[in-house]
Amino acid sequence: MFFILIDLLVIGIVIQAVKYKKVKNKIFSHKEVEKAAREQVKKMKITNPVITCEYCGSQIDTSREEVCSHCGAPYDVSADWRARFDVSDSFIEESADEIISSQESKVKEETANMLKKIKRRIITLCVLVFGLLIVGAIILVTDGPGNYRGNEKLNDKNGYRNCVDVDYKINGDGVIYDDGNVKITVAGIYYEENSTRRYNGLMRSNGKIAFTVENSHDENIYVSISCNSINEISSDTNYISMYGRFKKNKTVTIYEQIYQFPGEGISELYFDRIYVSCDDYKHGEENVEGIKLTTTHDETCEYDLDEYKMIYTNDKFDVYAKYTDESYDEGYILYINNKSDKAFRITTKDILIDGASCDIYGLRDLYLPAGYTLKTSTLYSTEDNFENVKSKDVKMSIAFNCKEDPSLDFSTGYIELN
Repeated sequence: MFFILIDLLVIGIVIQAVKYKKVKNKIFSHKEVEKAAREQVKKMKITNPVITCEYCGSQIDTSREEVCSHCGAPYDVSADWRARFDVSDSFIEESADEIISSQESKVKEETANMLKKIKRRIITLCVLVFGLLIVGAIILVTDGPGNYRGNEKLNDKNGYRNCVDVDYKINGDGVIYDDGNVKITVAGIYYEENSTRRYNGLMRSNGKIAFTVENSHDENIYVSISCNSINEISSDTNYISMYGRFKKNKTVTIYEQIYQFPGEGISELYFDRIYVSCDDYKHGEENVEGIKLTTTHDETCEYDLDEYKMIYTNDKFDVYAKYTDESYDEGYILYINNKSDKAFRITTKDILIDGASCDIYGLRDLYLPAGYTLKTSTLYSTEDNFENVKSKDVKMSIAFNCKEDPSLDFSTGYIELN
């Protein structure tokens, strides 16, 4: 918005500058005015005027009478007749010059007034642009408050506005990150009133979570936190997604929404990613995962798998699949159960349609804690051969990677989805 305003002001300056140039370049044409003046003066040559007889004082209509009808005197030598009928070139020149001078004076005065007004507009617009640039520079140099997150109130912003305290507590001190310079604590969990409803196979609710960020570092920091696993249910979209910049040597409490989490309360949750870095990147970064937080609430959730077909199983995972065409694109929904005691990251690779490789919008390095189950969104492709796939030979490969113990990494190979 700031830069848009500056752009509009600059456009205004350009428009006024063009107007100024046009007015200034509109030079008064001496030839045109001289021509007009000569024509005007020549009109004084009135053919056959009515004159006064110089001998008897009677009126003579020269269009009808050749001499005075009263005394018979001629009028061709009358000074009045000569002055009005025989206008000299020198008289025309003098009259034209007089008219030109008068018109030039009038145009110059009007032009000067117009140029003054345009100049004032240009100066005003330049001052506004300069002022905005000064303000922008001050904000940039002083790290204005708009760039950093400060203390927030529960229902002021960031989504849900009818949140209340829950009737359960966080176990322990709530600290989820502490490197000696930066400490992040979950300060509270809140429920959005009347938000619980069945969606996507489970009862789900909305809420908020409070983070207290203590930055005792002598540098400003950037923090990003995400959570995709709550109450033993993982999702391929985040329930919690927080990011922001925080000023050096400051402690603030902020609030982030918890989007459609499974259940009516939160028994436990996993932060699959906590990323902290310095603004100037001199001190590198910290990227941790798998931070578990529990509460005094007791609730677990479970999907109904009646319509799903098991397509893969081993001692660590069960994988189920279901074809769907209920969304805008047909595709497959996967249900993956982590039976092991380790967290894994899951990636769906390409898919084969009747033996031909096909790129798919699937899972990319998705975190799945031990004992958790994942129900994906619809996995689909926009390629031409991904059509009417229920009647085709469709195979998919899924890779499982364990950061804690890479020796446990494995892939399913291509497995039938239909």
